[in-house]
Amino acid sequence: MQNILPTARVSIHRVVLLLLVMTIALATECRALTITPASGALSPDATQFLPYTATTTLTAGGVPATPPYTWSATGLPAGLVLSTSGANNEICVITGTPTASGTFAAITITVTDSKAPTARTASGTYTLIINPSCRFAGTNTGSIAFGSAGSIDPSTSPGPIMNTVTTQVNFQCGAGLGYTVAVTNPPGALQMTGANTIPFTLGIASGTSASDSTLIPLLGPSAAPVIPASTISNYENFVVGTSTIGPLTVNISWAGAAPGSLNATVNVAPATVADVCSTPVNGSITFTINPVAAGPLLPNTTLDGSSPTVKCTNGQNHGVSCTSAHGYQLTIGNDGVTDPIAYTITGCPATVTGSGFLTATPINFGLSLNATGAGGYQDAAAGPHVDTITVEVTY
Repeated sequence: MQNILPTARVSIHRVVLLLLVMTIALATECRALTITPASGALSPDATQFLPYTATTTLTAGGVPATPPYTWSATGLPAGLVLSTSGANNEICVITGTPTASGTFAAITITVTDSKAPTARTASGTYTLIINPSCRFAGTNTGSIAFGSAGSIDPSTSPGPIMNTVTTQVNFQCGAGLGYTVAVTNPPGALQMTGANTIPFTLGIASGTSASDSTLIPLLGPSAAPVIPASTISNYENFVVGTSTIGPLTVNISWAGAAPGSLNATVNVAPATVADVCSTPVNGSITFTINPVAAGPLLPNTTLDGSSPTVKCTNGQNHGVSCTSAHGYQLTIGNDGVTDPIAYTITGCPATVTGSGFLTATPINFGLSLNATGAGGYQDAAAGPHVDTITVEVTY
């Protein structure tokens, strides 16, 4: 018996040691891989189009990983990525610039260790709110021109003139975000060479964004949501000249959880109001002298037809001429021959001052008869003597 006891004691020690090793191994094997916090809302809320770094830090816990932990995610909003740090990549945060807006409640983040022979994983589900905002999609400087090559010709385009967008400005806003567009400085008016200004409306409008990715044109003719191309109106009565307006400042603003504003510059190419007259530029008046019998005639006249009228650029002087195909002779009598009845046009102005394309100015003049011989008009035949005076306006 004495020889057996030492051997039994050695065996017991071995069993205890083996049990201790197995307990440690089992404890190590059962130590789970974890993420802290395991779920919840990420802080703070993000703002669309602005750089973001979450203050909520995700930490991996479990068997130290060699090589380091690896992280992955599904449902992460566009523009955001995972950023890791720590000796073993045990710390993870969300960072980046989000391009989408809304509440993202299904962001799943997974961490994987390097446990052999089978790596272990742990996952958590998180929520991130991205508040909508706006940004320019490209340049924030545009330009427009009114009329053809900047020319405004009331005689050919008496109505509103659409603009030509030479450089478009586009912006985009978060889905469902209402935005307001306003011209802040200077006001929408073309300052002409004279004292007049010509008001115009840019093709811009406030509205609500349809989606995160929709490009919204700032200028016409596609400006959202309802205003068509930029227009210029009420220019018909303005003096000839060239506009001197400077760049327009256009402000885009929005409210909501992340309010803000953007400024765009719109360059307006100079517009010129042409010095023109509208039809009828040329007109005619028919004079008739109708002596009742042959012999001396009284200088009586009648006016058949209407005096011509003309619409010209406001305030401009335009040349006027009155001519006759017969050299101021009443050449067509009832005998069909030329009679020596001369006349003089009176009141035909050298110029006419335009009153604007909303008002027609009549050109009124008369006629006086001149005796051609000692007996006056005694050689004229009885009956009507007619001639037509042509009136022409030049500018």
